[in-house]
Amino acid sequence: MRELKPEEKEFINKLYLKKYDKLYNYAQKLMSGSAAAEDIVQDTFLMACAKVDLLVQHPNPGGWLVAALKKNIYNYWRMRDCITNIIVDMPMEDWLNNYPDKQMPTDDLDFLYGDLVKYKEYEILKRFVVEGYSTSEIAAEYGISVNTCKQRIFRAKRILQQVLINKKSEK
Repeated sequence: MRELKPEEKEFINKLYLKKYDKLYNYAQKLMSGSAAAEDIVQDTFLMACAKVDLLVQHPNPGGWLVAALKKNIYNYWRMRDCITNIIVDMPMEDWLNNYPDKQMPTDDLDFLYGDLVKYKEYEILKRFVVEGYSTSEIAAEYGISVNTCKQRIFRAKRILQQVLINKKSEK
C-alpha cells in the first residue's frame, strides 16, 4: 500500500473519528460481542486507506465504510464456518493417524479460534494440524509422552467440536 498524501490522511482521520464508534458498536451487535469486532473495524479502515482514491470521491463515505464492514464480517463468518465444518466433520482417526494433504485455510486461526480451548492444548493442536508436526516431534518439544500429546490433541479437538456444534446450532 502506498503512503497516503497529507490531505488523504486528514480525510481518513476525520472519517475515523466520526465513524469509528458507530462501526464498532454495529460490529459488536452483528458479532454478538466478539473480541474480533475491533479487529474487523480496523481492517475496514485499512481497506479505506488502500482505496482512499475511490472513497474521497464517493458520495457517501460513511455508507461505503458500513458496506465494507458488513463484507468483512461476512468473510470472517464464512472463513470460520469453513474451518468449523472441517473440524466437526473430520473423524479423529484422520487427525491422529493420517492427516489429509489438503490443508485448511490458515489465515488468522488464532483470531478465529484461539479463545475456544485451553491455550496449551490449542497450541499443540495448531502445531499438529496447521504446522504439520508429528505427535512425536510435539511430544519432544513439550517434554511429554506421545500418548499424552495425542490425548491433548484429542481433548482440544473435542472441545472445539462441541463449541462449534453449539454455535452452529444457534444460527
